[in-house]
Amino acid sequence: MQEPKTLNDIYEVTIGIDRPAIMKYKSGDRWLDVTVPEFRDTVRWLATAFHEMGVKPGDRVGILSENRPEWTMSDFATLCASAVTVPVYPTLLGWQIEYILNDASTVVLICSNQEQLDKVLEIRSHCPSLHSIIVCDPPATLPEGVLAFKDVVAHGKKYEEQHGREWFDQSRKSRTPDDLATLVYTSGTTGNPKGAMLTHGNITSNTVTVREFVPFQPGDIALSILPLSHILERMVDFLYYYKGGCVAYAENVNKVADNLGEVRPHFFGAVPRLFEKMRARVLDNVAAAPPARQKIFYWALKVAEERLPYMVDRKPMPLGLKLKSTIADKLVFGKIIARLGGRVKYVVSGGAPLSADLAAFFIGAGVEILEGYGLTETSPVIAVNRPDKRRIGTVGPIIPGVEVKIAADGEILSRGPHIMKGYWNNPEATAAAIDSE
Repeated sequence: MQEPKTLNDIYEVTIGIDRPAIMKYKSGDRWLDVTVPEFRDTVRWLATAFHEMGVKPGDRVGILSENRPEWTMSDFATLCASAVTVPVYPTLLGWQIEYILNDASTVVLICSNQEQLDKVLEIRSHCPSLHSIIVCDPPATLPEGVLAFKDVVAHGKKYEEQHGREWFDQSRKSRTPDDLATLVYTSGTTGNPKGAMLTHGNITSNTVTVREFVPFQPGDIALSILPLSHILERMVDFLYYYKGGCVAYAENVNKVADNLGEVRPHFFGAVPRLFEKMRARVLDNVAAAPPARQKIFYWALKVAEERLPYMVDRKPMPLGLKLKSTIADKLVFGKIIARLGGRVKYVVSGGAPLSADLAAFFIGAGVEILEGYGLTETSPVIAVNRPDKRRIGTVGPIIPGVEVKIAADGEILSRGPHIMKGYWNNPEATAAAIDSE
């Protein structure tokens, strides 16, 4: 099988891997599965519906939603329809959404629920390019010009039944690595957000390269916690699908602790803030425990510190330490691992620096954290620690195919297949970020 060159190739590989479920999401108090055929057909029919709605190659389709199966299906459908995905953070306010939709000249917008729909209806008259709004959880009566997600999919299915799927297959295969795949708006610290133009080749090269270091096995389950509007979560989700995994979408930030226990994931990506909160909760519990339990906990922490170098370098521990290690796991660390669901193999940390003591706390306790570094503009990974090659307090080795150089003023310069095309509609910002080299 050939290496994928575009995200549409990743879709093609993904739908060819049999698995019990490709996605899980929580409805009420139950976790429900999305099967591979359901995913495959929804993407195809939605792309076909976009085509029928007049979405042309290169047109921009927005997604304003929390993480859920429809997010990823809409993303793949947009890409297979030869269009460009514009993720919009669901935490943004109306005027901020308006800026992005207009800057990208978005023609179709998919939103999750009533709350997001209300924001869009308020600004719709200020968004001249927006001709269709699709809502995943539709209200009882649909406002004029708003369509229900399932109706749009059904429409695409009907169109395919009448006209065949030749259009879809042609459109899906028509994309090249240089074609624009997405505009990811970075929250500018000053001024308006800028749309980083990432190509099919940018994100695919990153996914295929990182695959070598993330020991994700077919059948593994990942919990999707970070917003899909963030390129890190989106890229690792592409990786999970492409490697035959299943992605369970966390309900929201406040439910992550519950969801970890329910889904019992093998992998998840997070930001250091999440680990800080977890550690604080553990320490609070210890502080409220009887003195004897506190003593055991702090003894176990010393064992963790002692065994850390052996764990990082994967070297066998001396017998005495091994015995202490087993006791510490049983009495203390087993409970921390159980909090994460009990099956976690690896956790990827990015988005901000992970302090060395926080990394040491979790790795010493037996939670394998792999810290990496990158930017939206680099699709996103530049460097990442690997299971067999890592150093605490660093972001790990640079990934293959990517070059890094440190400028005279200490700025990190990078070059390679992961670098964006530039900023959308913003030649000045592009010139400031990318030089001839």
